[in-house]
Amino acid sequence: MAEIIILEDDEDLGPLMKQSLAKAGHKVRLYVKGSDAVEGFEILPADIVIADIIIREDGKPVADGGLAVIMKLKYKAREKNHRVKFIAISGKYVNRGMEGILQSAQSLGADTILKKPFLPEELLFKIEMLLDHARPVRHFS
Repeated sequence: MAEIIILEDDEDLGPLMKQSLAKAGHKVRLYVKGSDAVEGFEILPADIVIADIIIREDGKPVADGGLAVIMKLKYKAREKNHRVKFIAISGKYVNRGMEGILQSAQSLGADTILKKPFLPEELLFKIEMLLDHARPVRHFS
């Protein structure tokens, strides 16, 4: 079980992800604004942050989207000596001029990426993969 923050502005996808992850046994908090996700992390740090790269308010992209949140939370996690993993998600990679957005997210701190649309099983697989890599390796003599 992991503490998970989701930053997603899609009214259908966000609750669907939250429900799917909660059903798998995770504690999940959903935010539609980057500033709220950062504040939520400060109150209770997460093990995994799933961030939509492009967040819109009133139909327009805002600067407080997933890339900014990943960078801010990476810094805050270091300050608190807290291990957190990031999954960047986006459906905009198909738009002209946005082809490299998910790769940019990885270079700015995302541990892995997911292209929308994706199946709930794909997201769960990515989470389990990140959690397995975060666990300390036990050595037996």
